[in-house]
Amino acid sequence: MLSKLHNFSFDVKEKELFTALSATKAFLLSKNATALTVMTDEAVAYFGSLSSETPDYIVVGDAHTNFDYPYLNKAFCALINGAELIAAAKNRYFKDEDGTLSMDAGGFVTTLEYASGKEAMIIGKPSQTFFHLAVKSMGLQPHEVLMVEDDIEADIQGAQDAGLKAALVKTGKFQQDDLKRGIMPDVVLEDVNGLRELL
Repeated sequence: MLSKLHNFSFDVKEKELFTALSATKAFLLSKNATALTVMTDEAVAYFGSLSSETPDYIVVGDAHTNFDYPYLNKAFCALINGAELIAAAKNRYFKDEDGTLSMDAGGFVTTLEYASGKEAMIIGKPSQTFFHLAVKSMGLQPHEVLMVEDDIEADIQGAQDAGLKAALVKTGKFQQDDLKRGIMPDVVLEDVNGLRELL
């Protein structure tokens, strides 16, 4: 994440990042809870000592090729045995490196919800709690913040529901039909370079 921001010429320091994973880890620590994570190997390592085979929570995020039957069934079994379900996000799709849309974690979260009969607690976007925690970490109020992203539902509507202004960029996973969904961004930009003129 940090390297991507640097590639866009944003001077962002690691301590300034506030992500769904960091919010989820903070939540688990506040509960003194353990987790079984359905994520990439890198993300699994991030949760480190919180990991458990008999977890309090199942945490689903970007798992890439780890979204396979054995891994999902392991999570399902833990849910049936009492674990609760957390989703870092519930996005439908993302724009892959080859420029095409690829399935995101949301479909797998829904699979576990359906199979277990449990509803996931969303820690990341579009949770209002997530947006408010991010705003608070900057020492600001929601109305003082402009959120810039490419997802009309989780990002734009989520931010607006939390009291932030929202700018939609026509890059990433943006689709022209997004503008016909009845969600009205405060600003529409061709790409992030448009922020220079806007600001």
